[in-house]
Amino acid sequence: GYMINIQHARPIPEECDGLVLAEETFVPLANPAFVAEHGIETIADIGRVPIIHSIRCVVQWEQWVARFAPDARLNPRSMQFDRSYLAIGAAADGYGLVLESHLHAADFMRKGSLVMPFGPLGVTAVAHRLVYRREDRDVEEISAFVTWIMEEMAGDASKGTIGLA
Repeated sequence: GYMINIQHARPIPEECDGLVLAEETFVPLANPAFVAEHGIETIADIGRVPIIHSIRCVVQWEQWVARFAPDARLNPRSMQFDRSYLAIGAAADGYGLVLESHLHAADFMRKGSLVMPFGPLGVTAVAHRLVYRREDRDVEEISAFVTWIMEEMAGDASKGTIGLA
């Protein structure tokens, strides 16, 4: 049998090929009511609001702050989650500001339960890869699946369902 795996933020085994599925942008996200309640207007406000840490996220708050808000100190009042969907859900429920992938949060952003209080200021990284054994590269089923999924991802990107728009 053949194996195809979609991996999130893991090293690619030596005997495998890894195909980038999408670049993701990791942006601060919060519920609009949370933004209003805490009077979040500028990046400097980041230091005085509760923060949600998505601890398996490939980009962490420290990296984002170092790039965009080097003078800010993160609020020690924080929550930690080891699953993206829990961290995103907590932010959508108004518990704090989360740094997460716009791909993972797309549904919440479309519904308006999460917004980007600082705009699309993000760190772009690759988190999702399609992985398969190098020796299976030319197997018809593998190449057909690879072609299909790449077309699907490209179609989503062109429709704006993956973009920050």
